[in-house]
Amino acid sequence: MRSGFVRVTRRYNHGEKTVAYLGKGQTYGMAELHHNTTLDSAQFRDHHLNYQHTLYAVGYVDILAIPTPTVESIVIPKLDSLDIQALETELSGLKPDDRWDTKEDGAMMEFLLDQRAINGTAAMFIDLNRCTQCDDCIRACATTHDNNPRFIRQGPKQDGIQLTHACMHCVDPLCMIGCPTGAIQRNTVGKQVVINEYTCIGCSTCADNCPYENIQMVELRDRNGDFQPGTRLDAELGMVRVSPTEAPLLKATKCDLCETLSTGPSCVNACPHDALVRADMTDPEVIFNWIDRK
Repeated sequence: MRSGFVRVTRRYNHGEKTVAYLGKGQTYGMAELHHNTTLDSAQFRDHHLNYQHTLYAVGYVDILAIPTPTVESIVIPKLDSLDIQALETELSGLKPDDRWDTKEDGAMMEFLLDQRAINGTAAMFIDLNRCTQCDDCIRACATTHDNNPRFIRQGPKQDGIQLTHACMHCVDPLCMIGCPTGAIQRNTVGKQVVINEYTCIGCSTCADNCPYENIQMVELRDRNGDFQPGTRLDAELGMVRVSPTEAPLLKATKCDLCETLSTGPSCVNACPHDALVRADMTDPEVIFNWIDRK
C-alpha cells in the first residue's frame, strides 16, 4: 500500500466479514504466496491456494503490485522465522497481533470509515476525556484569523474521541470542484487546501460540495459594522460578469492549518492538555497511537 486505505474481507457463510484494514506501508497476499512456495510439484494441484481475501478501496488508494515471480524468488527467501509464523497465522484469519483486532480499535475504525474521516490529511480530533472546554484552541484560532475562528468545536463522537468540524484538507477535495474563480486551491508546498479571500465571490459552491460541512459562509461587515453589499454572477453572451446585490457580501471561510505560521496550527499549540491533534489519516496508526498515549 503506497497510500490510501483498504478494507480486507473474507468469505463468511453467504456473505463476507471484515478481517483487517490496511494503510500505507502494509502488504497483501504474502500469506498465500508463501504457502504455495512450500509445495512441491506433486502437492501443488491439490493444495495450491488462491487468494483468500478481498480488498475494497475506501476512497483514494494507490497500490504497488509486485509480480509473483519476484516475490517468490527475492522476497520470500529472505523472510525470517517470525515473518513466516505471522504469514502462516494469517491464513486462518486476522493476525493475532494486528493493531485493529481489539473490540475498541475495531469500533473506532468503523467510526472513522462511517464518517469518511480516512479522506483527510489533517483531520481534527479532540480527546473529550482531556478537554476541559477552556476554549484556548478557539481563541488561538480567532487570534490568528482576524477574530474569525475557522472551526466549530462540535462533531460526531466515538469512545470519548470527537471528530471535530474543521477542514480535513482531503486527499481528494471535492470542495475544489466547480469554483468559478479558482479561489479555492491546494498549496504546492504545504499541500493545504486554502481559499483566496480576494478572489472568492461568495457563491458557496465549495461549501455546498464539502461533504463534511466544514466550510462556512460568513457575512462581511465594513468598519462601521454595516453589512457589505454582495455580488452575483450574470451570464450574457457567453460572458460572466459580477454585479452588486442588496444581500450582504458572503465569503467562504475554512481552516487553512495556519499556513502563515511556521509553528503549525495554532489550535494544537494552544491546547494545554494535549487534547487536540491534527492527524493524517493516510496513516491511521497516527490517531491510534495518539489515543493510546499516556
